[in-house]
Amino acid sequence: MTGTATPRAPRLRRLLGLPVTRGHGRFITGNLIDSLGNGMLLPLGLLYFTALRDLPLARSEPPSPWAS
Repeated sequence: MTGTATPRAPRLRRLLGLPVTRGHGRFITGNLIDSLGNGMLLPLGLLYFTALRDLPLARSEPPSPWAS
């Protein structure tokens, strides 16, 4: 049974639709770091402007005549 058995990982990868990543480690690592940085921009920016710059989360404005 050495020639007919298929390895489990490639079969699972094909079933899940994942691409072959061998040889693309730097590209994948760079994309992961970039995604992490972009994902942290909004929450950290929100904390910065509300806590350190005393910018309120909401402004009170007069109601709009078109609002229902």
